[in-house]
Amino acid sequence: MHLCTELQIDLAVDNVSGETFGHHLNQHLAAVKRQGSPGAGGRLNGIKVAVIKANPGQSKHLETATVKFAGLEIDITNLRTETYSDDSRIPEMQFGTAEEDAFRRDLTINTLFYNINTSSVEDLTGRGLSDLREGRVVTPLAPFETFKDDPLRILRAVRFAHRFQFAVDPEIAKAAKHPAIVEALVCKVSRERFGKEVEGMLKRWPTFPAALRDLHEMGLLPLLLTTNPEATAAHARAAAAAADDAT
Repeated sequence: MHLCTELQIDLAVDNVSGETFGHHLNQHLAAVKRQGSPGAGGRLNGIKVAVIKANPGQSKHLETATVKFAGLEIDITNLRTETYSDDSRIPEMQFGTAEEDAFRRDLTINTLFYNINTSSVEDLTGRGLSDLREGRVVTPLAPFETFKDDPLRILRAVRFAHRFQFAVDPEIAKAAKHPAIVEALVCKVSRERFGKEVEGMLKRWPTFPAALRDLHEMGLLPLLLTTNPEATAAHARAAAAAADDAT
């Protein structure tokens, strides 16, 4: 289970989909209310469960259930693995283990689970807690491997770094300049998704200039601001290739 500063909780279930869990939860709540358990009605009246269908066009890649209770939003999804095609950042998903789910994520600080059965934090990558304590933004796998599947994660890394005032791993900046990653950014990520990530940075205005500086140093700012991303990407690829030849 994962808690962020916006008071949203992600609940991961291991043997059913979030959609199926949501349906079962709705059935259970209805049964409890019918039985008239003492005091249950008042406690359960504020609970609302909605099942949200997959909508890849809006970056919603699988069915989930959302529970609203006591001012909190709880998103319920299943543990999973992901497989990406060469031309899309929308993955094919299968049920997976907690460890597989952790390593498919964007950053180590987003891989921590709270086990509600053992009341303990599980750090399945072995470095999520230390990176959180020491203020580092690091990918669970090698950055190139993490970004080639979903290059939008580069922008997420910058956004999280400046949201929490963490340091970006130098290997992230290095991977962001790789010609294959530049190509993936153009081919896999829509302008709308670019905009949403930049908007997220802009909402934290005091750190926004520093975020722009990081994007500039990674060579990504021209891709974000251009009206001709293909031509800009071709220029970026050529510059990255020349830099590789020089080293």
